[in-house]
Amino acid sequence: MNKLTALMLFVLLMTAPLALAAPIAAEEEADPNWVPITELTPKIVADERFQFNPLGVAKIRQALSLLMDREFIVDNVYEGSAEPMLSAVRPTHPGREMAGLEAIEEEFRLLPAGNIDRALQLYNEAIEELNGIYAEYGFKLVFKTDEKGNKWLYFVKPDGTEQQVKIYFIIRTEDERLQVGRQVAEWIEKYFHIKVERIERERGVVTPIIYGTNPASLGFKEHPWHIYTEGWVAVGEDLPYWVRYDVAFFCAPLKGYGPNHRVKDWWYYYDPVAYELGEKLYYGTYTPDMLDQLWEDVRELFKVCLRDSLRAGVVNNLEFFMVNVKDVTIPFYGKQTGLWSVWGLRTATAKDGVVTALELSSTGALFMSPWNPVLGFNDVYSQLIWSQVHSFGMYPHYETAVPIKTTADYDLVTDYTVSEGGVAGNLVVPDTAIVFDPVESKWITIKEAIEGNKAYIPGVQDLIVSDKKVTTKVTFNYMPIKWHYDAEFSVFDVLASMAFAYEWSFDDSEITGQPDPYYDSEYASQVYSMLALVKGVEVINDTALAIYSDYLDVAPEVIVYSLLWYATVPFDLLASMEYAVVTDPGGTNYGWATRAETGETGIDMLIHSEAIKQSAEALLKEGAVYYFNGLEDLGISVNVNVADRLNKLISWIDSKGHAVVSNGPFYVETYDPNANYLLARSIVDLGFPKIKYVGIDIEVPNVNAIEFKSVTSQEAGIEAVKTEKADVFLHSLPRGRIGEVPGNIQLIPASTIMTMLAFNPVSNVYDPTKPGSIELLDKTLSGQVIPGLVLYEPQKVLQEYAAVETVPPTEMKNVTPITPPPTQAPTEGGLGAAMAVIIAVIAAIIIAATVVFLRRK
Repeated sequence: MNKLTALMLFVLLMTAPLALAAPIAAEEEADPNWVPITELTPKIVADERFQFNPLGVAKIRQALSLLMDREFIVDNVYEGSAEPMLSAVRPTHPGREMAGLEAIEEEFRLLPAGNIDRALQLYNEAIEELNGIYAEYGFKLVFKTDEKGNKWLYFVKPDGTEQQVKIYFIIRTEDERLQVGRQVAEWIEKYFHIKVERIERERGVVTPIIYGTNPASLGFKEHPWHIYTEGWVAVGEDLPYWVRYDVAFFCAPLKGYGPNHRVKDWWYYYDPVAYELGEKLYYGTYTPDMLDQLWEDVRELFKVCLRDSLRAGVVNNLEFFMVNVKDVTIPFYGKQTGLWSVWGLRTATAKDGVVTALELSSTGALFMSPWNPVLGFNDVYSQLIWSQVHSFGMYPHYETAVPIKTTADYDLVTDYTVSEGGVAGNLVVPDTAIVFDPVESKWITIKEAIEGNKAYIPGVQDLIVSDKKVTTKVTFNYMPIKWHYDAEFSVFDVLASMAFAYEWSFDDSEITGQPDPYYDSEYASQVYSMLALVKGVEVINDTALAIYSDYLDVAPEVIVYSLLWYATVPFDLLASMEYAVVTDPGGTNYGWATRAETGETGIDMLIHSEAIKQSAEALLKEGAVYYFNGLEDLGISVNVNVADRLNKLISWIDSKGHAVVSNGPFYVETYDPNANYLLARSIVDLGFPKIKYVGIDIEVPNVNAIEFKSVTSQEAGIEAVKTEKADVFLHSLPRGRIGEVPGNIQLIPASTIMTMLAFNPVSNVYDPTKPGSIELLDKTLSGQVIPGLVLYEPQKVLQEYAAVETVPPTEMKNVTPITPPPTQAPTEGGLGAAMAVIIAVIAAIIIAATVVFLRRK
């Protein structure tokens, strides 16, 4: 299905005393990640954690994107096996031309070879404008020349302390991003005169910090992060109008990573316009007659994206997978994605019945994220394997990208009226249709939800307003496939996944006033709007249900694909993982994701099988799971045996040594983290028949097993396939890296790999005495942002200096700046725009069945 904080007190040091306004009104809710400048103490200002963040200024972020000579990177790093990527939407996306995105990139004067003059103009304008703002507070940005004649930018504080401005650049080391990062760092120092600290690390070290810590924290203990060399891969083919999801993913505060995280208790960058557009593009209705409006909305958000520049595109890799065709044949693979798509390995044949596939990891580890279907599987490495282990229901065709039926059939009915007021549904949701009440933890009827005014349940308020009328009804018929421990896939597994989503996406404390352990804000940000599309469910039988919705799209298949609920783990396994997350067996702080900020360890079906087994045993004693509460009272017979399912799970764990149970063509037979080895075997070995897809003449699997191993360098993977020690290198490569291609090697192209720079735009100091307001996702602060000023670790710093007595204002020392070059008049996307907005983007993601199919690399 398609699918984001310590109030600090400050007494300002200035060249002249500032007449302070009254404290923030008591009725205004403070935010612990935002710092009012009027109440900072001199010692806090002098602290090294109070800094100037150049990436906290939109105009400087724009300038950096303009500065990069992407053609140079293509020629000298990728040896021509890439295209310049000027934004967050790759050049090979089939929707770019229809949406008219290239013209917008031209409006912002982005050029493949860089635009140094424009970059320097914006950069110098930004420094001048910042000094105009900072003068009121006693701060200043100056350029100073060192003993070697090099010019550097300094941040001068009111007491005359000079702090050299630094950018902490986190550079991945496993692939071409190492050279990309080094080159960009060189350009920053040469043209912007900002010292760059190059932090070169592999994925296992940096990803938990980049994506698992508050942007306002010192994620690397001694310092923050400012820029990160991201890699993204689209693992499913794209339809042209799916560019809406790429733009929403990277540009709006919904599902992105890094600066656009999905944890509401952290500092986040929020823009209400971007949020509204992102929500609309992800979940809004666009009928076939509304394509012009779709393209207009895409363009509007794309302009915001380039204005705010939270990310900068670098290159769209044009790469190749290596396959040893002497032993392996891959008949179907993604036209755009190559072997990143599910089709390749799933349809492969091998002469000896076994495919040996290599993944690339500098540390040898196979995965970057935990194996759980809630907030795990969000990197391409784990996703590549997991996609072979579970079924999808529907999946984009390997050539056309149109979603096709695989293990689910459907019947679609739409009935609506289009007028100037919008789209109105004509289908009536029956009173007996059901939704899940997350506060009472049970299924109830739509009638009860409406009569009880339970607007906290996603979708209910819309039903009240529309008088229960919707546009769409989809009846899903699920194929009778089996879970790997030999139990029938059931509609109740689907209902359980829905109940879980309702439960974990709503904070019951909003109603009860009591803490809710069954709530995760990051997960909620991914699924709440998706749940709001569901306006009622009808259980038809053990393998079929109907979903009512007001969702429409430009093609019938896309409507259905967006509304499809499909379970990838059995309800008993989901419940057991959930129990472990809530109860923390063995004292381990389990969560749905690994978060350095909170110390949570993402529950993992591969390596936490004992904790999952203990939880299953505890649930067995309790004798029930809440997923089916209320169904029997509504006359719906729950035709699954909870105890039987839990016993099967326990036996499976005892037998296999892991807890991975799913419903795809391959099952996990063996996992050895020490040897970085995973063996996936055919379900035929379990006595199951092959899976025959509904909408295409394909039957899977066609090999007995797939062996997944890792290599620590590109060279090792290339050599292994060339010398027939491996069959497939599951890492796409620039053509020049591969060298001579022997006759036994087939090169499979892939054009959906993207290299970007993610910026940390944290700027959390504001002036509450100024007119205006700072809109956040769930509150509003009075005043104006002071761009670029950051107090890192605000809560910790506040506590450290809480007892420090405020000292009188101190005069700034006389510091003579080196004047930046003359500037031209301000232009679009300037500093004023940056001061008006703070944006948050939620991530993700990433759910296995999202339309965008984006995975971290």
